[in-house]
Amino acid sequence: MKTQSPIAPPARPGRGGVPTETTLDAGEPLAAQTSIRITRRHGRHGYAELLGLSDSSAAKLHEQVKAGLPYSALDRLQERLDHDLVDLPRVIHIPERTLQRRKAEGRLQPDESDRLLRFARILWKTIELFDGDLDTAVRWLVAPVVGLGGLTPLELAQSEPGTLEVEALIGRLEHGVFA
Repeated sequence: MKTQSPIAPPARPGRGGVPTETTLDAGEPLAAQTSIRITRRHGRHGYAELLGLSDSSAAKLHEQVKAGLPYSALDRLQERLDHDLVDLPRVIHIPERTLQRRKAEGRLQPDESDRLLRFARILWKTIELFDGDLDTAVRWLVAPVVGLGGLTPLELAQSEPGTLEVEALIGRLEHGVFA
């Protein structure tokens, strides 16, 4: 019997053969061993799950960003990320003192919310690219990538045009196009 790599676990078929949960060789759900559960059921806006946002429709996300996401969204992602390689407040450009104020207020500003959502979107797509492997996804985000002109995806994703380029590269990699 062929053994599968724990880095690229198979997806369990759900309804209609659509993968719903990533599993390890032993058949144990990946979610049992990591803090991030990767599912395919959320479609285009599944990254909202990383922030603890229950309604992930584009219109609802737009309204939430305009109003400012709850501080708990940043907290939740930081806890789930729990990785030394990514300093989330620095990535989304929130200085320490401002971060403390936002925590006391319980809400981020719209521009901060937009940057947090953008990072969550890139992280989600990268985790999907690496079949649910959070550590590999984070290592890829912080490593220089030739396809991005030698910049790290995390550096480039700090602007909307850069984010679009990172997403385009992820799309090419998902389809086996490396140039």
